[in-house]
Amino acid sequence: MEDREARLRTALAVLREKRLLGRSLKPAEEEALFSLDAVERCEDDARRAFGAYYLALGDGPAGGDPPELPADVALRMARWADARRRWELASDALLEKGTGKGRSGPRTVWVTPESIRLPVAAPAHGALTALFSSARWQPDPGGAGISATTSGGAVHLEADGEGDAAVGAALREVARHGASAAQTFLALAALWRETMGDAPHETYMTVYASDLLRYQGRKATPRGGFHKEDLLAKGRDVWLLGRVRLPVTRVRTDADGSVRTESQLGRLISLESLESVTTSPAGGEPAESLLRFRFHLGGEVARWLGGDNARSVAAGGALLTYHPTRQKYQILLGLALAHAAAEAGEVDIEIPLLDLLGRAGLRFPDVRMLAFLTMIEDAVAELARDRVVADLRIVKPAGWPDLMAERRTRDIVDGTTVRFRRPLGAITS
Repeated sequence: MEDREARLRTALAVLREKRLLGRSLKPAEEEALFSLDAVERCEDDARRAFGAYYLALGDGPAGGDPPELPADVALRMARWADARRRWELASDALLEKGTGKGRSGPRTVWVTPESIRLPVAAPAHGALTALFSSARWQPDPGGAGISATTSGGAVHLEADGEGDAAVGAALREVARHGASAAQTFLALAALWRETMGDAPHETYMTVYASDLLRYQGRKATPRGGFHKEDLLAKGRDVWLLGRVRLPVTRVRTDADGSVRTESQLGRLISLESLESVTTSPAGGEPAESLLRFRFHLGGEVARWLGGDNARSVAAGGALLTYHPTRQKYQILLGLALAHAAAEAGEVDIEIPLLDLLGRAGLRFPDVRMLAFLTMIEDAVAELARDRVVADLRIVKPAGWPDLMAERRTRDIVDGTTVRFRRPLGAITS
């Protein structure tokens, strides 16, 4: 124990020095510093609340049952306990990163699917693209969460706790893991439908973080598991997704024939539990920490993906395997192409490049335009190579080499289109 504490103190000292010098930190290092700060804040808050409650008791009458702990004091104690659990996970990840220890769940064999169904209804598409851009999110006036405005309406993210600290934490999570969260949602939806089939959407499914990593084609360690920082990142993705609310509009016909429109908030997923469980394998094997959660799809999401009034399109399963940071454009453009295919009435589709970028929530920059265009071309080429979308190609305007020589990049972009066929299947409706 003393050796562990000494190693931990040394590691934290190094991290604080790196942060002071302005050097970038790895996700596990950022999580360790953030969770340690949270423990100290929650501990101080809980001690003050309990101290005030204890002093207010006075001597009181002797005997009888002890008084019940007030709800606000109990809440602060619970937050302290939750913060300590998060710190324990973060400190373990900090000390053991790169060792490959921990199998992180049963050796379930999941194979990345050849194709997945993408929800292309405007609210779902807006929610997924909003998760890629932390700049879209702004704190709510009441301080209960953050919201992002999209073409399909506002998307809301609830925050744990109260005040600016909770909202700031939510913004940091979106900034660090939003793109990954959108990809995790696609994996969850595909995995649920593959496993549950036509079961009611309220049917819960238990999944380990390692299941998702395998399903997304992530490479395991030689021992068959995954690094803790990758597992914790999946847990944070699920935390985000369980709090996303999006507007859903339904048209209902009353008995007298009148038609009315109802608006309400829907969920991407309904999360029952997210927990870390430590097992004790037989035969002297080291204990394993398993991150698992129980969830089911939101009602509207289930309908979009294959139930009544479905609105989805098939896309290549390689969309799950792209890296959420290095291949951000591939994922965003894949979602945008699916959305465009859902609205088109024909099989062979051609749309302006600027229209596609708008659907992906991207804006063509005013500077370094040629470099940005090259990155988009590379992303489109990779989507075509991986058959995420069939017969995908970029078509530049006639005489574009001369325009390039004259540095008229904007004219090239304005005249460029994207051609493709409906992604690996017809729209279901």
